[in-house]
Amino acid sequence: MERLVEKFGTNELTPHGMVDLLLNDKWLKVSPAFNESLCAMCNVEPLDFDGENDSMFQEFNNEGMEFMEYLEDYGYFEDVPIDFMETNARAHYPHIFGEDKNIKEFKL
Repeated sequence: MERLVEKFGTNELTPHGMVDLLLNDKWLKVSPAFNESLCAMCNVEPLDFDGENDSMFQEFNNEGMEFMEYLEDYGYFEDVPIDFMETNARAHYPHIFGEDKNIKEFKL
């Protein structure tokens, strides 16, 4: 987490995407972002997905401390909203991109 705060200047990451999944005629929100090895590094359990309930984020770590919360819902998109993501990232982390509007990627 310290590395993220150092690079981004905050512990708030935006935007974080999740997937809306239609399963058995029911819409579910699922977050595919944390695989088993990343969960181990972050000291959280992998998400459970039972096919009937939302599986969105790990609110607490393995010590019971707050780990994550969603602060804003950006709505739904039919496809990956690249332009929105870039505008949002530039607004929240201008120091990463600098003034050059042609830069489309960065490395941590």
